[in-house]
Amino acid sequence: MHNAKFRRARELCKNALVRSVKALHSAKNHPPVQQAFLWLHCRSQALYSRASSVVASGRRRAAALARNASRPEWRLARGQQLRALFTRWTAVAARRLAALTERLFVWGSKQAARIASREQLGLRFRAACALLTRWSQFAAARLNRLIAAAQSRTLACVKLALEAAWCESVVERARARLNDWSWRAAALRVSLGEAGLLRLGTRARNVAFWRHKKFALRPAVVALHRWAGLTMAGFLVIAGLTGAVISWDHELDEWLNPDLWRASEGAPLPAFELARRVEADDPRALVTYLPLHAKPGEALSMLVDARVDPSTGRLYDLGYDQVFIEPIPGEILGRREWGEIGIDRRHLVPFLYKLHYSLCAPPFLNFDRWGEMLMGAIALLWMTDCFFGLFLTLPPGARGRDASASAAWIRRWEKAWRIKWPSAPYRLNFDIHRASGLWLWALLFLLALTGASLNLSKEVAEPVVNFFSSVTPSPLDIREERPINQPIMPRLGLTGIVSRAEAEAERRGWEEPAGAVGYHQQHGVYSVYFFSPGGDHGAAGVGPAELFLDSEDGRVLGDRLPWRGTAGDLFMQLQFPLHSGRIAGFFGRVLISAMGLAVAALAVTGVVIWLQKRNARRKKTATAGAAQPRQNNAVAVPEPSGLRKQSHTSI
Repeated sequence: MHNAKFRRARELCKNALVRSVKALHSAKNHPPVQQAFLWLHCRSQALYSRASSVVASGRRRAAALARNASRPEWRLARGQQLRALFTRWTAVAARRLAALTERLFVWGSKQAARIASREQLGLRFRAACALLTRWSQFAAARLNRLIAAAQSRTLACVKLALEAAWCESVVERARARLNDWSWRAAALRVSLGEAGLLRLGTRARNVAFWRHKKFALRPAVVALHRWAGLTMAGFLVIAGLTGAVISWDHELDEWLNPDLWRASEGAPLPAFELARRVEADDPRALVTYLPLHAKPGEALSMLVDARVDPSTGRLYDLGYDQVFIEPIPGEILGRREWGEIGIDRRHLVPFLYKLHYSLCAPPFLNFDRWGEMLMGAIALLWMTDCFFGLFLTLPPGARGRDASASAAWIRRWEKAWRIKWPSAPYRLNFDIHRASGLWLWALLFLLALTGASLNLSKEVAEPVVNFFSSVTPSPLDIREERPINQPIMPRLGLTGIVSRAEAEAERRGWEEPAGAVGYHQQHGVYSVYFFSPGGDHGAAGVGPAELFLDSEDGRVLGDRLPWRGTAGDLFMQLQFPLHSGRIAGFFGRVLISAMGLAVAALAVTGVVIWLQKRNARRKKTATAGAAQPRQNNAVAVPEPSGLRKQSHTSI
């Protein structure tokens, strides 16, 4: 079967050259001939670089396997088998490639010389034929040199195999890879004959451009994946590890701070009375979030903001924004600044939560969201890099149109889904990175998408969603935000706002009681949330029903209903439940915790791959520099620029 394929390739090349001779004869005085020859040279250079990289990769793999071999009792028997195997394959490959090279290029040179001897052709076409002859000789010499290098490197692999044991599967893969290289080389020669010599002029230039893009696509994606991963690695490790912890933020905070969360059981005081006591204890504070129902045996946690200092016209510096109060006697248990940097038990969980989405970045130039913007940009880059990584797991080459070629392509892709065990440390680390990324690809992309949507909701998510559907704006989006030191002090108190909201909810037929009330100082808007005790996250984590009321006159400004609204509204509501895993309950939170660890592991293994490859490149460069003095007597290979200059001066 191999002989038949090589004969077919040889016939195609011969027919292509015959047609090229006719084209040269008929295309008299056409300048694009010169450009076609230059394109042919570029194709031969691409063939040489691709084949050299394959052979070098095989040599590195052979050396690595030889170093890691640990079964000396196999050396003699396996070494003899390998010597016979590689010697036989090398001889066959060299003989077939040499025969094909000779018949293709030497025969083409003779045909070019025969045309050049005709007197009716002009001087310009004689120069073109002379250039074809030189190019044929150059390509033949380079390919023969490549074959000789493949022989010597293959024998070097055999020598390494004699010193340490190889398993049969590794030998089969190495032979298959080298054999695949020979078939690719034959296919490239066919394309050189058919496309290069027949498609002269503009058509040839266009074909060369797009094929160059095709060959450069995978290295470009590799570079993009590498540098995107290195840019994101530190951020993803932080986001992954903190995300694994804050999936259980409330439970961990209660366990670490029982003095803040645990309270005696009994009949609690009204929530409005507790808020009044907090404000009376520190008149500088204004309660901006108040749960209306306390769980039995649990303290009430409310949020406060600072009022404006009349003497300075700026907000008071409270030093805290969260107050814990026992519901029964109304005693304040403690205060803290939510998200303050600290690893003590009182601040650890809020610090990790804020670190997860904003890196705890301080305000800069009167802007306090640049940390969120940075993490949102990292999430967008992560989304893009998910597709880069998926592309790199696909086997090189086209999938094929027939069933057999498609099945072979899928079998090659199946290797990317598996982790080879046991294997060398580099191979194991690479398999973990690639296979884990494939199996978890959908969840990784989902985390990146929801993270970008949550951090860049107004800047990116809503404009994009509005392109496909409409997002209903809330009163907070419509009203202009006041400066930080110019908040709107409410005219109506918490009690009056909640009573108005409950009356409006009863008129609308809402069954859930009022569960919490919040106040947005920069907008002058109250939010009243309706949920039963313990249901503050709403059904499947999308949040409870909410009414917006004006702080001046108490009129209803709007509402937000879970699982209601346009497709854009539903999409935005689902972002936090999907990102936190609450949409799937307890199992979803466990899954998100595991995914946080997986994200950190993928970032670490990616950096390890880059470090190992960088060290290998440096070692290779150092070895090549040390061997440079021994290569002074070697014959220099013409560079593409030199041939290009020669072609311009010859025609």
